[in-house]
Amino acid sequence: QRRVRGFGFSRNLKNVSFISLLVGRLQPKYSHVHSLKLVITETQELFKTEAMTKEEISSFSQSIAFIFTKLESFITEYKRYFPPSEKNLKVFKLVIDIYCSIQNDPTNLRKVLQESGKIRYMAQENRADKETASFSEPEMQFLINWVYKEITGDLRQYGDIFPQEVKFITQIAKGMYQKLTYDMEQWASKPVGSEIKSGFDLMKSLQTFHKNLQSINELSKNLPLMDVGKVFSGFIRKFLEETSVRVDEWIPRSCESDQLVAQSNLIRHSTSVGDSFTVVRQALDYLISLHIGDSIHFYSQFTEIILKGVEEYIAFWELKIWWKEDLEKFAFPEQRKKTDRKGTAAKLSEALRSTSLSQLTERSTSTSDIPIEVEQIDQNTKIRFRSVIFQKMSEKEKVPLEINEKNCVWINNLHQLSHSIMEMKGLILKQIESSNCTDDAKQKIIHSVVSLFDQGFKLIESTSSHYLNRMTANVKSQMNATISRLLKCKVKEERKKIKAELITQLDSTSKFYELVYEDIFFNIILRKYWKFTSGAIKGIILVSPGGTLDALVVKKLINFIAKYFYGEGRGVSEDETNLYALYLNNLLDLTYLPNNELLLIQKELNSSSTPPSPSSATSNDVSSILQYRAMKK
Repeated sequence: QRRVRGFGFSRNLKNVSFISLLVGRLQPKYSHVHSLKLVITETQELFKTEAMTKEEISSFSQSIAFIFTKLESFITEYKRYFPPSEKNLKVFKLVIDIYCSIQNDPTNLRKVLQESGKIRYMAQENRADKETASFSEPEMQFLINWVYKEITGDLRQYGDIFPQEVKFITQIAKGMYQKLTYDMEQWASKPVGSEIKSGFDLMKSLQTFHKNLQSINELSKNLPLMDVGKVFSGFIRKFLEETSVRVDEWIPRSCESDQLVAQSNLIRHSTSVGDSFTVVRQALDYLISLHIGDSIHFYSQFTEIILKGVEEYIAFWELKIWWKEDLEKFAFPEQRKKTDRKGTAAKLSEALRSTSLSQLTERSTSTSDIPIEVEQIDQNTKIRFRSVIFQKMSEKEKVPLEINEKNCVWINNLHQLSHSIMEMKGLILKQIESSNCTDDAKQKIIHSVVSLFDQGFKLIESTSSHYLNRMTANVKSQMNATISRLLKCKVKEERKKIKAELITQLDSTSKFYELVYEDIFFNIILRKYWKFTSGAIKGIILVSPGGTLDALVVKKLINFIAKYFYGEGRGVSEDETNLYALYLNNLLDLTYLPNNELLLIQKELNSSSTPPSPSSATSNDVSSILQYRAMKK
């Protein structure tokens, strides 16, 4: 001031000259910064009342540009120039005030702060003295922890220095986080080898870091976070590949030692179904624990592994127990020797990998067992072979199976398998629904997952039905014959004997009750027997000419069967048994009508169609009219 005083300059020019001199020697000290603020404030006030010459404007513009450069260097490295203390923070506050008084728009200050975050991160990063891509997992862990420590420390120590609209900590966090994101993407993009666990450890640390950042109010909505599932997608894919391999290995291992024996009176399935899918469930729980976020397509890929496991489990048992005799019968002698020596279903199918169906048929002892069709069996033999043989040999449906513990435990295993994958389905759908993906993206993955699970349920159901049908086939044929004899018998004493036979046949269901789960017995088996029995009565009514059956005997049998299967509330529902009993009684009543009256009834009920004449009416015509009229009635 003394240097410029008394030279006849205008006040504006004096102030501008002083600013230039001061900025050239500006240090982060209170006296320097305070003086700068006073003279800038005075000059700004003078500008409002006095006109400026071109020389003054030029000098002032140059000074302001220099001030900006100097103040930005202070702000960019504020931790170096203003380490936390009451005195330093007071100076730093003046620096920010001067900067904001010159530049009203906070955008530039935000950019400076973001750059500050980047510079500090790179300084920390360079201490490793190596390329980013070669950072180790511990070094990346260190950087994550360092960034969080710096952000929270700055928020605590410098949070009150900046104007609210600048969002100081958001800018610092953005600068650091952008560099961290780049490093993390580079690290995770390298080929995944044996370090899959270290990758998931780092992934979980990053998720914890994100959770902590979101607990900071200013950052919760202003800091875009990386998609962790996408960044670590290579590790997740590798995990799914390894899981698929483990399932392939574990399921045969779990089944090998299982003899299809119930574990207890309460746990009526064997050990293999639980053991086989322990690996699958553990893998699903682990995948869920990874919190893969919006990368929900991985759940669809995991569902494929579940379906593959279901197919593998069913195929193994069919090859090991029920189809082994058929396969050995069709195998070449030298292949059969290999099979005997290796002794497992997996080895059996391995021996037959290159054998086509036409070759198997040529070696078969029965020419009608399998249709001649050339179809090479591929490497996925256990599943492929099952789909070929099992579907081709449909006549097996007619071959009865004994109602014994082994066969019933197999049904229980399928039932338990259905429960297991139903639980996994619910878990997977819950994770998809809770993601932040768009509704369209969610629905696309949900459709894929549900479709895959439906395939699994359909396979389990069709397999279970196949074996249940075979176990009930013998009883069904016996029951039909017994009911037919009973309804046609004219001798009362003889009817009593036949009815006793029928009750004995019906009571064979007690074997199922002892060996299968209660819901299988009541929901499936008992209902099958109910349909067999009531269907047999219906069939006899439809094929018997009017008046040939003793109506009283038939009605008594209908009522007896309905009460038997209702079982005082323990069996088929009363509504269902009563409704069908009413239908059968109505059907019986209609059999006593002449054919011409039945045809007139048909004409009345279906006036749009022309009924056949009474003379040309067939038994099928009459049967269809009887059923339709009975249902209407």
